[in-house]
Amino acid sequence: MSSSYHFKLPMLGIAVPSTNLAVTTGSIVCLLVLVQWVLQWVLKQNRLPQWPVYNKASPFNPSKAKNNFRQSADELLLNGFSKSPKGYFLDTDVGRQMILSPQYADELRNDPRLSFKEFTSRDFSGDLPGFEVFSSKSDANAIGVDVVRKKLTRTLGLVTEDISEEMAAVLPEQWSEETEWHEVPLKSTLLEMVARLSSRVFLGLDVCRNPEWIRITIDYTVNVFMASSAIKRYPKFLHRIANWYLPETRKIRAQVTEARRIIQPVIDRRAAAGWVHPGGQGYTDAIQWMHEMSEGRNYDPAIQQLGLSMAAIHTTTDLVNQILFDICPQPNLIQALRDEAIEMLKNGGWKRTGLYKLRLMDSVMKESQRLKPTGLVSMRRYVTEDMTLQDGVFLPKGSMLGVSSHWSWGSSSFYENPEKFDGYRFLRMSEDPETEKTAHFVSTSPQHLGFGYGKHACPGRFFAAN
Repeated sequence: MSSSYHFKLPMLGIAVPSTNLAVTTGSIVCLLVLVQWVLQWVLKQNRLPQWPVYNKASPFNPSKAKNNFRQSADELLLNGFSKSPKGYFLDTDVGRQMILSPQYADELRNDPRLSFKEFTSRDFSGDLPGFEVFSSKSDANAIGVDVVRKKLTRTLGLVTEDISEEMAAVLPEQWSEETEWHEVPLKSTLLEMVARLSSRVFLGLDVCRNPEWIRITIDYTVNVFMASSAIKRYPKFLHRIANWYLPETRKIRAQVTEARRIIQPVIDRRAAAGWVHPGGQGYTDAIQWMHEMSEGRNYDPAIQQLGLSMAAIHTTTDLVNQILFDICPQPNLIQALRDEAIEMLKNGGWKRTGLYKLRLMDSVMKESQRLKPTGLVSMRRYVTEDMTLQDGVFLPKGSMLGVSSHWSWGSSSFYENPEKFDGYRFLRMSEDPETEKTAHFVSTSPQHLGFGYGKHACPGRFFAAN
């Protein structure tokens, strides 16, 4: 039996037949929720800093802005701050980000509402197979950081001679012992050396000279960035599907599988032996430390090793490569570095305490990093909840932000002749009580963000320094 009753909504000026009441009520609720969401979004947008957008990407050709950032990031950053000193929005190679002045570094450095882990997971699809090193959903990252901070850094004195021994083995292989002038492909040979040295500490002799493992540790970092770029060509909701078919993502999944094939037998042998060396002592490498630091937490040893290698190999190689280019035109500086090293070896040899005496070398390394840091934008974070900075700048939940490092390489406010390489710069600063604390290679500050800053500063910087 049909009904002629109506449900009236005077405020909306409509009368609804009772037979359609449930459907209409549901539609109205959905509409109200949508309106509320839109209003909240508009209000939040109105609270955003009224900053300009630079390098704005075209919806028809977004790759142009990405390529422009890759090729001219330093110019874009300096140009942006010349017009908007506190910060601005910049379309980068990973999308639009809030770029903040280093003046905010102290306020941001330890804020728990800013997540580095969530930034990397979202930026590099950490929830997809092949990208597990970026995942934010497991204990793996925490275990890796614990290993570096509580084990690797504290046992550097025990591995210094191992590193020296491995370098003595790999150097003739890569650069030969030819005494006449000859060409050397610097970047590729340095990659092999750093991969071997890192693997000696991370995996011990069991794996560090395995050419398959060395090749994976070198190639995976490059391939995972290529895979990330490839998958970003598709809308977010298609990423999981695209991940199974793109050749770039298939390649990194295959490398993860191969890494597990190499690492798992080592784990099995050590577990069967009770995690002790045949001589009765524990192993001094990251495989052992991960087992000890896991404390029952689940982790994937191969993913952990890939993560350590990815963090260490290419960044260290890039720095050493740059140092060599910086000192090559300065024979007097080269001789001074040689004299300092010879003196150190005469008075103690390859001991960690001896390395502390290489003060000129420490200064040269920091100066090279000042001019060419790993990232021109540092302290990249994901904002996990709405927050307002002390001067009123609003950072909405869901924002991706970073702090520019231009104070170190593009500003004369902190460094005299900032564009010039001066190997003695930080040696002089270390002799001044006012600047001594920030003059060492492993020191971090808003004026030198080469290793980041705050609680997420690179935990492996002490290993890199050694």
